[in-house]
Amino acid sequence: MMEAGGGGAGGRDERVPPWGAQETRELIVARGEVEREANAARRSAKSMWEAVAARLRERGYRRTADQCKCKWKNLVNRYKGKETSDPENGRQCPFFPELHAVFTERARNMQRQLLESEPGASVKRKLKRPSGDRSSGESDGEDGGVESQDEEPMHSRKRKADDKKQQSQRMPEKSRTGVSSIHELLQDFLAQQQRIDIQWQETVERRAQERIVFEQEWRQTMQNLEQERLMLEHSWMQREEQRRMREEARAEKRDALLTRLQADAPGRAGLECANAAAALVLQLAVCSLLFLFPSRARALALPPPAGAAAAIEAAQEEEDQEWEAALQKWKTKTYALSVPLRIVALRGSFPPLWIKDFVESQGKRLKFSPELRANFDGIFSDMSQCMDKGQIQPKSAMAADIVSIGDSWLGYVIRKGLLEPVKNAEEQDWFHSLSDRWKVHLCRNQNGEADPNGSVWGVPYRWGTMVIAYKKNKFKRHNLKPIQDWEDLWRPELAGKISMVDSPREVIGAVLKHLGSSYNTVDMETDVSGGREAVLESFTQLQKQVQLFDSMNYLKSFSVGDVWVAVGWSSDVVPAAKRMSNVAVVVPKSGSSLWADLWVIPCATRFQTDQIGGRTRGPSPLIHQWFDFCLQSARSLPFRRDVIPGASPLHLENPVPEVPQDKNKRKPKLDTNLVRGVPPPEILEKCEFLEPLSGKALEDYQWLVSRMQRPRPGLFGTVLQKISSVLDLKSRF
Repeated sequence: MMEAGGGGAGGRDERVPPWGAQETRELIVARGEVEREANAARRSAKSMWEAVAARLRERGYRRTADQCKCKWKNLVNRYKGKETSDPENGRQCPFFPELHAVFTERARNMQRQLLESEPGASVKRKLKRPSGDRSSGESDGEDGGVESQDEEPMHSRKRKADDKKQQSQRMPEKSRTGVSSIHELLQDFLAQQQRIDIQWQETVERRAQERIVFEQEWRQTMQNLEQERLMLEHSWMQREEQRRMREEARAEKRDALLTRLQADAPGRAGLECANAAAALVLQLAVCSLLFLFPSRARALALPPPAGAAAAIEAAQEEEDQEWEAALQKWKTKTYALSVPLRIVALRGSFPPLWIKDFVESQGKRLKFSPELRANFDGIFSDMSQCMDKGQIQPKSAMAADIVSIGDSWLGYVIRKGLLEPVKNAEEQDWFHSLSDRWKVHLCRNQNGEADPNGSVWGVPYRWGTMVIAYKKNKFKRHNLKPIQDWEDLWRPELAGKISMVDSPREVIGAVLKHLGSSYNTVDMETDVSGGREAVLESFTQLQKQVQLFDSMNYLKSFSVGDVWVAVGWSSDVVPAAKRMSNVAVVVPKSGSSLWADLWVIPCATRFQTDQIGGRTRGPSPLIHQWFDFCLQSARSLPFRRDVIPGASPLHLENPVPEVPQDKNKRKPKLDTNLVRGVPPPEILEKCEFLEPLSGKALEDYQWLVSRMQRPRPGLFGTVLQKISSVLDLKSRF
């Protein structure tokens, strides 16, 4: 192998391969080892770098001495830049610890050599200086002849002896002075480092205190704003209630007077009728005045003029307009601290018009940040990564005030600690508007199990069912009966003509419904007729009937005609069926599973972060306003008009009101037993939400998977693998 960076013939410029991180660390280690050798001080620079390159070759890296020298210069420059930069900035030198260790060891070795060399140097000078004097004296004596020995003055010898003594005394003093100066420099450096550390700690504590004070002020401001809004809304509602009562009283009196007028009109002449009508109008005006201003009317005891009623109504309308103008002015008021509300939701699960209407209802004080994700898996994985890493990012789903998940995920995310309960839910109007069936489904304990005494962990905003879609033209051509229930999936003529989702609970739940049991069967051996063997037999037969188990592509095979029947969630099947012709969608008459999309609150308060935008505070004060907004009766209109698939939570047990149809817009009607997104009442009573699996149910599921024959990939193998993985990991179901 040729060494990289060597000059080629003809002056070719060969590109030097880049240095890897591990190779750079080996270079630093080799340089430190060469410096620690005993003869390092006597080596030349060229020989030293050749020794470094040789050590790299021993480690499996082919580098020349020049390449090592150039790389070392770059590392030293980056190290110096890191030392002189602000410590709070990002790290500029990725190999700073290794270089720092090498240079620290070099400084210690130099200090030790200096301490060892100073006394030795003075002794050598003591020994060499007399010999030099003698040699010079001898040379002088030789030049001067024999007379120099007899006639040399005695005082010159004495002066030389004194000079030697003074020099020998000055050398230890110089060595002691050098050592003390080094110690003083080190002490000053350590003292400076201690001062910097103390200042940094004080700055961090001061910033933490400032942030706590700011959060307390923000919370107090938000509470004051919320109280102000509630007072205005309460006053407005009282005014509206009084106005409604006045209008009802007026209408009743007007109807009574008109009835009397119509009864008396046939038996009187035209003039008498006119007089009676005028008297009745006058009486109506008097009654209105007494009703509106009873104390003032009694004090005056005078009949009102003819235009009094109209003037009173005009004054009331003007006053109402003033109240409405005041409310709108308050909504448009801009505050120094706006109220944030960040929502991460499933794309297409609620109408986009909700965002616009909610912003208009809250005014400019709201800082609304909605974010839409493609599926629930992405939201769940984002929150799980924050929990696993122990830190929260400002753009993650965990940092949002509200996120949306499916109700089948609720028990699992509660057990994992990703959510926090909705505080004071029982005191809110939106909670009272929910039926008892919702309250039972949403109240859970800390293990995610249904508990009537537990906390409320979510708020529903959409729900639907599991449905079966089939092609009517195919059934008519082959003289097949329409599908009505789960048992029709086991008909022999439909073998290989069915596609289905690969959810374990839905697949095995269909088998249980076929056998007359529940989705939430606790013990298959006792609760199912025939026990687990009957479930296994039906499960095996369903394997032969279904051509494709795939939650992502089951509708594609249905739309292209590969299969005639598709089994899936109504949120997927109904929109796809509307785009096709000759398709019918039914909810099995023996009942089906119910699904729901929920608003939940991520548990972001357990994370501590100094990053701007990271939510370490509690959820936004506007979460209950958003929940109440989503559960208003006006919000159910897009579901009833089939703009968004599903149904409003208000209509789980209450009848769905009819929607006035525009005669000019004639939409093709879908053949289905769903009534404005809701199953018929007799079928809805048999439908059920999926509850978390018990320990016995998990054992039954594992037993089914272990007894199933492993088919070839692409048919039933995928769903079996998914069921196995779900059961092994204590699935979210």
